[in-house]
This record gives sequence, structure tokens and C-alpha cells, in this order.
Amino acid sequence: MRQATITLFFFIICVSTTLAQGKYQSSPDAFKSENYTKAEYPLYPKVERIDNVTYKFGKRVIKVSAKEEQFHKIFEKGIFNPDVIFGTVSAKYSKNESKASSKKGKTFHDIFNNPNISVSYFDSLEKLDPNPKKKRFIFWVSREGMLNPTEYYLELYNGEAKKDTSWDEFVENAKMSFFKMGTIII
Repeated sequence: MRQATITLFFFIICVSTTLAQGKYQSSPDAFKSENYTKAEYPLYPKVERIDNVTYKFGKRVIKVSAKEEQFHKIFEKGIFNPDVIFGTVSAKYSKNESKASSKKGKTFHDIFNNPNISVSYFDSLEKLDPNPKKKRFIFWVSREGMLNPTEYYLELYNGEAKKDTSWDEFVENAKMSFFKMGTIII
């Protein structure tokens, strides 16, 4: 019995350590120099917070399940700009194509041009923050009609931030400086 308890204890420690490091497994590759191109993306001009987890960016509605309430400020302030990440162009169907697609159900076009998405996981990558002026994140995006979410990486930059800058102060002057699509989560 004692041996089983000790084995179970070590198993739990190993699994929890592996899960905690899981968010860092492919993350460093996203920020390597050959993949990394710093830019300054515009803030989204007008974000409407519908409820505690839902934001409206123009016609796009995003539900955010962030484990920490502080991450919601990234969405509220328009720092997370979905038009930059997902684009603004939506292909138009002709009337005949529209009628045909509505009879068949959801099409490939409908799935990828759906303005409603959910961010099911949003987490900070503190170990990959190279300096106090940058904060890096990982998040998963689910689209209606798709089974598995897609992983994305995001970096925020605040040129005025220092080591002792609070989260609220950091976000106040932050802009999105990098994003990259990762892989589909299986």
C-alpha cells in the first residue's frame, strides 16, 4: 500500500510538471528570430463588451475564456485586433451560390469566414518574455463548425514599461507587436 501511494505521488508530480510546461513546448519556436518580425499593429477602434466573456469587434463576436480576468483588458482596449489576425475580407456569394449553400448546410467558406469565434485558452508565457517591455501569450481559437482549436501566439509591447510596471500600467500603453498562427490542437 505504501509503495502504491509513493508511486501515485510521483506520478502526480510528473504529470502536473509536464502539463505546466506544455504551453512552452512549441512556443519558443514561434518567437525564434527566423519566425519573428516585430511590427506595430493598430488598436481596434471601438470594442463593445457585451457581457463578462463576450466582445464585439464590428461584426465579429469573440467569446473569451481567459483564466485570469486581467487578460480581458487586452480585448477591452482593442489591443487584440481580430482584423489583423483573421483579416477583414469576406468573399461574397452570388444569389445562386448562396441558395445552394444554404440547402447543403455549412460550407468550407462559411466556416472560415464566420465572424464568431471563441478564445478557449489564453495564457501568459512569462518564461519567454525577453524583457519588461514585452509580454508574450498563447491562445486557442475555435471557429463554429471546426472540431479542434487553432493555436496562436501573441506579443504585446510597451516601450515605457519597466520591471516594476504593474499589469494595468503595461496594458494602458501596450500595442500588439507580433502574432503567429501555430498548429491545430488535436
